[in-house]
Amino acid sequence: MVREKRGSAFRGWKFPTGLSHLGEDLSDVVVREVREETGVSAQFAGILAIRQQHDHPGAFGRSDLLAVCRLQLVNQSANLPHIEMCHKELSDCAWIPLTKLLSACVHSVITDLDAQFFSSPEQLHVTTLTQEIVRLITASSPVELRPYRFESVKQGYWYDLYLPRPWFRKSN
Repeated sequence: MVREKRGSAFRGWKFPTGLSHLGEDLSDVVVREVREETGVSAQFAGILAIRQQHDHPGAFGRSDLLAVCRLQLVNQSANLPHIEMCHKELSDCAWIPLTKLLSACVHSVITDLDAQFFSSPEQLHVTTLTQEIVRLITASSPVELRPYRFESVKQGYWYDLYLPRPWFRKSN
């Protein structure tokens, strides 16, 4: 989990996020952003949810789509990897157990928050989006979308279609 240094009215904990580069695949974006912000190496596992938001101030006049993705650690061991925080973007980052996130203080409207809410290190503060992501992660069988590559009708082009895992195509 990370806490942004600036640019966000919410100073609580959230999952790493970021913008894609032109032509960058979604799976590459999420892996890159996690590595840039935390130094943690992971691999793309699937999409859990998509958030759509209109009239967002940071979306450059366009609608904002946020893909909530599940990643897996590259080196799976008993110990979690060391986090190397990006000091340029973040004020804090840490591994936080899901049990603690499930009991965190949830904020859906952040305009009335001030520093006193975040002064206690014992109390976690998260947004409703983070709360819903944690619910998805802890569900007994969450639906997960994986990319499947298909040839486009335009010769020499392809596209990725994200479908529930596992997806079995019927043979003709």
